Amino acid sequence: MSLLQSAFDFLSGSATRDDNDFVGHTVELGDLRLGVKRVIAEGGYAFVYEAQDLENGREYALKRLLSDDEEKSKTIMQEVCLMRRLSGHANIVQFVSAASVGKEESDTGKAEFLILTELCQGQLVDALKQAECRGPLPSDTVLKIFYQTCRAVQHLHRQNPPITHRDLKIENLLLSSQATIKLCDFGSATTARHSPNYSWSAARRANVEEEVCHKILAFCSPHLSLKYRFYLVYYSCQPSVSVSSALDCPQHDAHLSCARSSGSLFEPAHH
Repeated sequence: MSLLQSAFDFLSGSATRDDNDFVGHTVELGDLRLGVKRVIAEGGYAFVYEAQDLENGREYALKRLLSDDEEKSKTIMQEVCLMRRLSGHANIVQFVSAASVGKEESDTGKAEFLILTELCQGQLVDALKQAECRGPLPSDTVLKIFYQTCRAVQHLHRQNPPITHRDLKIENLLLSSQATIKLCDFGSATTARHSPNYSWSAARRANVEEEVCHKILAFCSPHLSLKYRFYLVYYSCQPSVSVSSALDCPQHDAHLSCARSSGSLFEPAHH
C-alpha cells in the first residue's frame, strides 16, 4: 500500500469543498470515519480542521492541502513522508494517517491531500499571551519551553540525513493536553544541504537563492526572512560552510541538560 492511501471516495456527498463547506462532512481515511467539526487554523494553501472519529469519539487535527502543480504536490508528499518518519517523539506532533485525491477526481480542480494528526490543545503563542496577563513568566517556564523545543529540533537533526525545519517560530509550537510542546508544520522542512565553494557558478548560487526565496521566505516570519537573506549573501562566499547547517545548525545542537523538570509549563513557580 502506498504512503498516501487512495481517497477517491473520502468525502460523503458532492458539495464543493472550500474551507467552511468542508465542515459537517464525513471523511474516510483507511479504517477511520471522521466527522469534520470546525476550522481551527488556516494559512498559505492549507486549512486545519478539528475532526472526530465517528466510532469512538476521539478527536484529531485534519490538515487539508490543495495543489495545482506537480512541484507543490511533491512538496506536500515530502511533508507527509517527514511527518511519518519523525512521529513518535514526545515533542513532535503525532502523525496518524494521510490520503490524497488527484485533480481529475477532485471537484475543486486541484489535487487534494489530507493529513491526520493528534489534536493539540492550542498554540503556545496563545498560552503565553494568557500567562503574561498574570505577570512575567517564571524562569523555569521559559526554560521548559526552550528545552522541549530544542528536543524537537534535536530529533530532526539526529535523523540520517539530518532534517532542517526551516520555519521555526512560536506559531509552529503547539501545546498538548498535558501541556507538552509539540513542533508542527513541516511544509518547509528539507534534507537538502548546500555546501558552496569557489567552483560554484553564479547560476548555481542563483538557483539556491531562488529555492530559499520561494519555499521559505514567502511564508516565514520577518526575523527569519532577514536571517536567511543574510546567510545567502554571507555563506555563499564561504567555501567551507554548509548553508543548510549554517541556517539550522544540525551538527551544533546544544547540550540539553537544563530544564528537565516535569509538570505543567504554566504552573506557578515554587520559591
